[in-house]
Amino acid sequence: MPDNVHVDVGATITSTIRAQRITELIQKGIDNGHKFDYNDMLTIQNDTVDLMARDITPKISKLAF
Repeated sequence: MPDNVHVDVGATITSTIRAQRITELIQKGIDNGHKFDYNDMLTIQNDTVDLMARDITPKISKLAF
């Protein structure tokens, strides 16, 4: 661990998959010029896409078939 870990522990921690997915959803809306409202927040809260599964499934499928 770095000597300064007690001060800036967040500087070396990567964001979670969930945070990456939320960022992806928000950025998609911004790119499309969408104005967010509370329904969008509900949609984001209820989103169940797993980025890791989405990325690895095609590779696993190729191995299985």
